[in-house]
Amino acid sequence: GKSVLEFVHPDDVEKVRKSNEKVLQLPGVPLRFDFRYRHKDGSYHYHEGFVTNLLHDPDIQGIITNSRDITERVMMEENLREHRERLAELVGERTRELQLANEELRLEVEAHRRLEELLQKREEYFRSLIENSYDVIGVLERDGSIKYISPSVGTFGYEPKELEGKNAYSYVHPDDLPVVLEIIDRGVKIPGYTDFAEFRLRQGDGSWRWVEVTGCNMLDNPAIEGIVIHLRDVTERRQVSLELKRSEEYFHTLIDSSTDLIIVVNEDMTLRFVSPSVEELLGYRPEEVVGHSSWDFLFPEDVATVAHYQKEGMQQPPGLPVFLEVRARHKDGSMRIFEVVGRNLLDNPAVNGYVVNAHDVTERRLMEEFLRESEEKYRSLVEDMNDVVLTLDNDGLITYVSPAIERNSSYRAEELIGRSFAEFIHPDDLPTMLERRNRLLAGEEDSPHEYHMVDKDGSLRYVRVSGRLITREGRVVGYSVVISDVTKRRLAEDALRESEEKFRLISEQSLMGILIIQDGVIKYANRAASEIYGYTPEETRKWAPMEFLNSVHPEDREFVREQVKKKQRGEGGGVLHYSYRIIAKNGELKWLETYANTVPYRGRNADLVTVVDITKRKRMEEELRESEERFRTLIEKSSDAVNILDGQGIITYMSPSVENILGYRPEELVGKSIVTFVHPFDAQEAKEKLRALTENPHGVVSLTTRARNKQGEFRHLQVTARNFLDDPVVNGLVVNFRDISEEKTVKDRLEMINHLFLSMGVDLIANMEKVIEACRSVMGASFAAYSRMEKGKFSILSTATGEDSLIITEQAEPFLSYEVISAGEKEPRIIGNLAATPYAARDPLIVGQGFKSFLGYPVLVKEVTIGCLGVYLAEERNFTQEEIETVGMLARALSVEEERLAREQGLKDFIDVASHELRHPITLMKGYALTLRDYGERLPEDAKRDYLTIIGQGADRLDMLIKELLDVSRIERGRFSLTRREVRLEPLIERAVGEMRGKGISDRFIISIPDELPSRSVDPEKLVRTLVILLDNAAVHNPENTEVELAAEMQGSMVVISVMDRGVGVPEKDRERIFERFYQVEDALHHSAPGMGLGLYIAREIVEAHGGKIWYEPREGGGSIFRFTLP
Repeated sequence: GKSVLEFVHPDDVEKVRKSNEKVLQLPGVPLRFDFRYRHKDGSYHYHEGFVTNLLHDPDIQGIITNSRDITERVMMEENLREHRERLAELVGERTRELQLANEELRLEVEAHRRLEELLQKREEYFRSLIENSYDVIGVLERDGSIKYISPSVGTFGYEPKELEGKNAYSYVHPDDLPVVLEIIDRGVKIPGYTDFAEFRLRQGDGSWRWVEVTGCNMLDNPAIEGIVIHLRDVTERRQVSLELKRSEEYFHTLIDSSTDLIIVVNEDMTLRFVSPSVEELLGYRPEEVVGHSSWDFLFPEDVATVAHYQKEGMQQPPGLPVFLEVRARHKDGSMRIFEVVGRNLLDNPAVNGYVVNAHDVTERRLMEEFLRESEEKYRSLVEDMNDVVLTLDNDGLITYVSPAIERNSSYRAEELIGRSFAEFIHPDDLPTMLERRNRLLAGEEDSPHEYHMVDKDGSLRYVRVSGRLITREGRVVGYSVVISDVTKRRLAEDALRESEEKFRLISEQSLMGILIIQDGVIKYANRAASEIYGYTPEETRKWAPMEFLNSVHPEDREFVREQVKKKQRGEGGGVLHYSYRIIAKNGELKWLETYANTVPYRGRNADLVTVVDITKRKRMEEELRESEERFRTLIEKSSDAVNILDGQGIITYMSPSVENILGYRPEELVGKSIVTFVHPFDAQEAKEKLRALTENPHGVVSLTTRARNKQGEFRHLQVTARNFLDDPVVNGLVVNFRDISEEKTVKDRLEMINHLFLSMGVDLIANMEKVIEACRSVMGASFAAYSRMEKGKFSILSTATGEDSLIITEQAEPFLSYEVISAGEKEPRIIGNLAATPYAARDPLIVGQGFKSFLGYPVLVKEVTIGCLGVYLAEERNFTQEEIETVGMLARALSVEEERLAREQGLKDFIDVASHELRHPITLMKGYALTLRDYGERLPEDAKRDYLTIIGQGADRLDMLIKELLDVSRIERGRFSLTRREVRLEPLIERAVGEMRGKGISDRFIISIPDELPSRSVDPEKLVRTLVILLDNAAVHNPENTEVELAAEMQGSMVVISVMDRGVGVPEKDRERIFERFYQVEDALHHSAPGMGLGLYIAREIVEAHGGKIWYEPREGGGSIFRFTLP
């Protein structure tokens, strides 16, 4: 009789009213409802049911309600909803963590890709530098073995492969090897040590070349692990240097040995250089005059004359000689007369001054003066005596001078009267003169004597003086002196002596051999001639007439004999200057260049022959010819093309290698403009760079351009050009170019792959489609496809259009790509001619499209082949290594996407399994708990204990699942640590078995432990955890009424613990993966065994943290064995 609303939960009253209104509006229609009603005990219960309006039914005349109590179900669903929400929250957090990890992985892949690109570019850059360097770059092992050598070693006649692995020291000249080994021994002891050496290196043809080598010890550098050497051919430089040194020594010797004075004067007339002969000619050492003004050493009367000639020389063209005669002051104050030849070389940067050659003509001028006076004397002898007669008193004062004094000196007679005769005698001769005068005055007989007499102008005169006493009345009142001027005679004698000495000195110091041959006999041979022939002058003087011809090479002997005879007979038609070969005394073959002239010798004609040893010059000419031939061969055989253009860009020379690059023969290009072959889009740039190069002597330009080959196609070329227009040998622009079309293709492919990676998003399938399409585009292929095998189905995602782009079939065997996958191939499968294989008639793709060649690259995930990226071409051809690597790069990109797909699928499987594993014990526990609550008073005690045991087992199950999740979390965050201590293992094994029995496991456990199992340093709790995981796993899969065995044994120093069951075992394909996180043999949709796939993963982490190893073995007779070791 009470109102239903009195029992309805206040929150549901309004809902009930509206439901009643609806019921009243729909007679006879059952309507579902769920409300909360108050129980007698005051609690509210959930009810659901149906209500039907039967007010119109005369038998009922009411509203029939049929309901049932669903409180327990609602409570369980509420709890389950809360758990689901919590699980969803946990899954959401994990999903976000995985997304972050995935993003970090993507960034890492991107960074790795960019690093690979950078490394590749740097590698290509340095490889290009090394391979194009003229110098040779190599790496040696510690023992001298050649680890690497750059291609430029070809300039020495070797191929790099020919030298790799060989000992570098075997190519060093034996005379140079000790020095090289000493440097190497010192260098290998000091990391980073760098040293330098020059030595001779054997070429491929056996000849020797001088090389300059720099070595650096990089043995400790892990990227090098060797001695880096930098080698440069310096043979020509060394020869030029030696020639320059010899030439410099030659000219220094000429200057130092010259009797003439050679000086260099600055524009301000200061002396910059003075030859050593200045000391002999003027008494000064060179350092006493260098830096002083020229004016300081000229007689004042000649300064104006020299200044005039200097000014005149400045106005004349540089280098024209100026001749004059000047007087210079000797260090002793005397005057020296020089004939001077000067040249203005101020514009010559090597000289930058006036070069003056001064020849001392003082003696010649005095001789001329002597001859003049002598002529006057003999003329005056007819009229009067030319000797000067003086009378002097006892004090030596002049009392009389004959008129001849004015002819013999600068004095007039009256200027001498009353002056002492001693005033006119040179200080060096004065003591002698005074002594002889005193002896004369003492009455001794006087004999003529010669003195130096000082003339009025300060010059010296050689005079012959004889004296006689003048007596008067027996008393000496003075003495008379007859003075004869012998200056010219003395100077002539000195000049003759010096002339003979000069010839002897010049001859003996000459680098040329000088011979005087008379009547076929060598009358004279200087030192240089003796050195050339190897015979001493004494030996040559003993030769019979014409015996010297025996030293002439037999092939040249008759020619030389004929020239000698013609010369001796005075016949015309002879050759005065020619070259021939001799065989020296020591057997050495030498080339000589000879000049011959007829000269008087001891009253008869003789041949003055000069010979020059030109052996080295001949050898250098031959080497130069060989070098020219070698470099011509290098250019003609080079893979790069070399051509020469004139200033207008017309080809004047083209090397033969152009035919390999552009298909033209050289003669087809010579005479044509280089610009006509350049791509129209590149022509303007080429013209501008060509114009700029011609305006820049010795300039260098580089550019990349396209050129048309003979087939009309355009090839990409790398061009380097140098301006040698002012080089008289080249007289043109030297252009070197190489075909870089393949390199350009590689670069374009890398760009396409780069764009691909940048365009990839989060959609895995879309990413795979982009990779496949990029593969087709990059390879220029007709068709590309990605084949994969999953869960027994074979799928092919391809670049075909429409429905043909995806093929799914269970008949995978005919496909070539399936063979790659099923065989687990790790290397690419390459078939250049499919027609010669069974696939041409078997593979549906090949049969349907008529493909001719194939490249398949395996796609690996964790070293397992799970797919194949295939490239199909419509023509037969081989694939380059670069193309194979490119497809491999794209295959690795697919591997990354497959790993992402596997991670996402694994996460979904884990969520499904975790939901099942958590829901099952919760539902079980709640059901038994509600039963105990509602019916506990009516249940027997045994049933209550069983229910409580079941609830406890469910709680243990939840506890284990939570512990597994916590352990995984700690492992992932690196917080999974061990607390080790030394313990015996037997108690831990027994404790683990006890825990299993405590869980109510009814299986029988058989334990096999040796009597003396040694203790180990372990974490007891975690070791027991490992044993429980393995035992629980065995108990779950073990059939009823069978035993689980646990055994421990020693194997060497290791303890090996094994857990064995008789379950179904693990399929071979899953044996390596069962220790992975979340992995289960069954998929999530068919999950039957308890657990989330974490136990074996945790066990592996614990064992490996102890330094051990865990693995699975199939058990003979059926079942599984899990073993692990403890060190």
